[in-house]
Amino acid sequence: MTQLEDSEQRLSGILDLFNGITVDVKKNKNSENFAEKLKASMEYWRANHVRGVSLRIPIEHSELIPFCVQNGLVFHHAQPDYVMMNTWLPEGEECLIPSYAHTFIGVGGFVVNDKNEVLVVQECCCSPPMWKLPGGAAELGEIPEVTACREVEEETGIVTEFDYVLCFRHMPEFRHRCDDIYIVCVLRPLTTEIRHDPREIADCRWMPIDEYVSHPNATATNRFIGDCYLKSKATGSRMSVTHIMGHNSRHRHAVYHLDATEKPV
Repeated sequence: MTQLEDSEQRLSGILDLFNGITVDVKKNKNSENFAEKLKASMEYWRANHVRGVSLRIPIEHSELIPFCVQNGLVFHHAQPDYVMMNTWLPEGEECLIPSYAHTFIGVGGFVVNDKNEVLVVQECCCSPPMWKLPGGAAELGEIPEVTACREVEEETGIVTEFDYVLCFRHMPEFRHRCDDIYIVCVLRPLTTEIRHDPREIADCRWMPIDEYVSHPNATATNRFIGDCYLKSKATGSRMSVTHIMGHNSRHRHAVYHLDATEKPV
């Protein structure tokens, strides 16, 4: 990434590989005469064939947002301490600035004890009460198998360990115009005594799997997931996870893949 020729009359920013520029308002020397600097910058960027413009505006400079709107910038995303605004400069050309993250990741734990019973919960907020798997949203940077074990322990008090990925469900436009991916992990219980969190969970029990897959107070999706588990045990099919270091050695990749080496149990 490079920096365009600097000038005190313009905002300074960093060019990316696609000839887009990102300006961090906080890193500019000051926000005085921001409106004039932004107008001059937009003219300069257009003349120099800059394509995308992104401005990161910290919350302490939120009074600058109207000036950005006046210059054609729109909201891209927001975090507690800043808002990112952007615009696409080439006229008559589709905007190629990628959208912000648009998918939630939720994880459920399919915990089965040695009596072939599955751990199920009823949430306090659900009316009428429905039986479901314990689970919840993945935290930033958290891999699904860690989320599953953490959420199961938080909601039910049961300590578990990861076995394999059973299936996942995709729901378009789940919340805030974002999709939702729900990953179901099969977990082995290391404890069996239920100590559920009354703030979230109204009831929790070990339920025979055959009962769960036909229970009238379980959704069709959850009953289907139960059937998936029974088929998995009958055929030995499963999705395992292998952790691989990325090519730049900065990120580890968790690769979820079919594993046909397991024998039916």
